[in-house]
Amino acid sequence: GQSTSSSNSSSGIFWAGSDEIPHEERSEANAQHNYNWENKETLDDHYTRHGSDVGAKDALDYAKKANEFYNNRLQYQVKVDSKGVTRVYDSKNNIFGSYNADGTTRTLFSPTKGQAYFDSQPGVNLGN
Repeated sequence: GQSTSSSNSSSGIFWAGSDEIPHEERSEANAQHNYNWENKETLDDHYTRHGSDVGAKDALDYAKKANEFYNNRLQYQVKVDSKGVTRVYDSKNNIFGSYNADGTTRTLFSPTKGQAYFDSQPGVNLGN
């Protein structure tokens, strides 16, 4: 392993720099970039309130699950409103997600009213 570390010695600044960024900020930045969360400043709050609804282990995992839910939306009930907001509902697992027209996540949670909550949302049902 010594030859590997010596060949990377010139990039020590990179390694030191990455260690200086707090884990929480890295997670939020990664979630914003990789998982299309609408607003990184709201991610921790959404995770705190709804993470347990979807079995997320941290905020980044929550954002990832929300993005995967959107990417698999055609397996579930879908509504799209006049502003292009897409709402997705998995009735089997009682999971609801809301997404902007550009596909960024607004929220993901388990509504207490289940199907009735989804039914009350605005938009045209796409029939799934």
